Amino acid sequence: MKKQLGAWIVLGALLLGGCAAKQIDTGDLQRRYAAMDGYVATVKLTAASRNESVTYVLDVERNGDETRVTVQEPEAIAGVSAVLSGDALSLTYDGMALSAGGAPTELNAVNAADVVVRALADGFLTEQNQESFEGKDALRLCLETELNGETLHVTVFLDEADAPLYAEIERGGEIVQYLEFTDFVFGAIVEPE
Repeated sequence: MKKQLGAWIVLGALLLGGCAAKQIDTGDLQRRYAAMDGYVATVKLTAASRNESVTYVLDVERNGDETRVTVQEPEAIAGVSAVLSGDALSLTYDGMALSAGGAPTELNAVNAADVVVRALADGFLTEQNQESFEGKDALRLCLETELNGETLHVTVFLDEADAPLYAEIERGGEIVQYLEFTDFVFGAIVEPE
């Protein structure tokens, strides 16, 4: 009887040991994001406030220090692009361009995807675990980052290739942006000299 009990304990320990969460070297992941020179993605973004929420489908392309965000939906503004280059913001539509002043200082549809990617590159990691996201195994990271001196909390789910699937941006205890990423493509990795 004691031998059987001992065998069950050993078997149980082996099985439980195999259930431990897989630990990811987030330092390597963050170095990869920090070293890339850009990305391309389609993002379904929902901006939420206490009174209403607005949903956009956006094509986002970042190349170096320039980000181009082009609206796919809603149809009423489809084709309008916002181009953020350094500290200059312009709007373009059908070959026409209009200066829109300086870079946005608040979180908005133009900079939300960049906030998520920047958090993945250099945010402070507060939590990590493996979870299922829409039936797929995903790495869930919680990070802190800043935008113009304001602390933002970013929760992001990554697929097996470390591309973002979904993210939430929280400000002041409220989730204010929900982002669903599709067709995410990493830009070239620029190795530091």
